[in-house]
Amino acid sequence: MPVRCVLGLLATAAFVLCACGPAPMPMSPPTATLIPPTASPTQTLTPLPPATQAFPTPEPSPTATVVAKLPAPMEVMVTTDVLYSGNRRLDVYQPVSQGSWPVVLFLHGGGMNKSSVGGMASAVSGQGIVVFVPTYQSSQPTAETITVGAEQAACAARFARAHAAEYGGKPGRLVAAGHSAGGAFAVLLALAGDEYNGDCLVTDEWSGRVDGVVGLDGAYDLMRYIEPRVFPSAPAEAWLAISPYAQLERQPFHAGLAFRLFAGRETELVQDGQSMRDALTRAGYTAEFTQVPGVDHGGMVIRRAQTVLVIVELARGG
Repeated sequence: MPVRCVLGLLATAAFVLCACGPAPMPMSPPTATLIPPTASPTQTLTPLPPATQAFPTPEPSPTATVVAKLPAPMEVMVTTDVLYSGNRRLDVYQPVSQGSWPVVLFLHGGGMNKSSVGGMASAVSGQGIVVFVPTYQSSQPTAETITVGAEQAACAARFARAHAAEYGGKPGRLVAAGHSAGGAFAVLLALAGDEYNGDCLVTDEWSGRVDGVVGLDGAYDLMRYIEPRVFPSAPAEAWLAISPYAQLERQPFHAGLAFRLFAGRETELVQDGQSMRDALTRAGYTAEFTQVPGVDHGGMVIRRAQTVLVIVELARGG
C-alpha cells in the first residue's frame, strides 16, 4: 500500500479515536522525576494525511553528511502533566544542575501527544536547555476546530515564557522545535503566535510568538495534509488562518527570526521543506534547509546529534 494511503488511514483512525473516545479521567497533580540520559525509543508517528496534489521535482539541497557527536549529557529532571490550557497538560524537562538555561517549546506531530517526543526533549535538555512539551490538538480539524491546535500551541508558548524561571530557564528568548504537523505549528507561532488566543492559563501579557524554529520533517503546507472532504464545511478564509504561507503574507516582518528546517527521505516532506524555506527566504528571513539521508519520518524525532545540536544552538541565540 502506498505511503500516502497508510499515513492517511492512520491519521484518520487517530482522529476518530480522539473525537469518539470517552472523556479523559481526572489526572494526578504534576510530578517531578529524575530521568537518566538514555536513547529514545523507536516511534511510529502519524502525520496528517496528504491530499492528492502534485509536488515539484526536488532540487539539490545541503545534506547532513558530517557525523555529529553530542557532548556528555547533564542529568535531567522531568515534571509531568502540568496544566497549561483548559484540560491540556505539558511536561517540562530541565537540567538538574542550577543555571539560567535557554528555553525550547517542542511540538509533537499530527495525532500524537507529548510522550512521542519525550526522548528528543530529554536529549535537548541534557545539553543545558529547559524544554516545555505540550499535548495539543493536532488531529484532523473540523470547521469548529480549525484554529484550536494553533491556539493551544500559543497557550503553551505563553506558559513557557511565564514559567521558564521556575524550572531554571532564562526568561526572554523562546525557540520552537516541531515534528511533522508540529513543524507547521511552530512556523505559525513564529509568524503569528499573538493572533491565536485560546483558553490559556497565562494571560495575553505574555507573547505567543517564538523567536526561532527548528522543523523536523515539517508538514508546513497544512492544506495538503487535511482531508479534502472537510474543506467545504468552512469558508476558505477560515482555513487560511492555519496556513503558514498565508500568515507569511499577512503578518509584518519580524526581525531576528531564524528557521532551520530538516527533512529525511520522504519525498513529499523534502519538497515541503524546500518550499517553506524558499517562501521564508523571499520574505527576507534567514532560513536553511538540510536533508538527512536515509532517515524515515519517525526517525526524524529520535535523538540525533545533528538535529539536537541545531536546536541547542538556536535556543542559545545562534
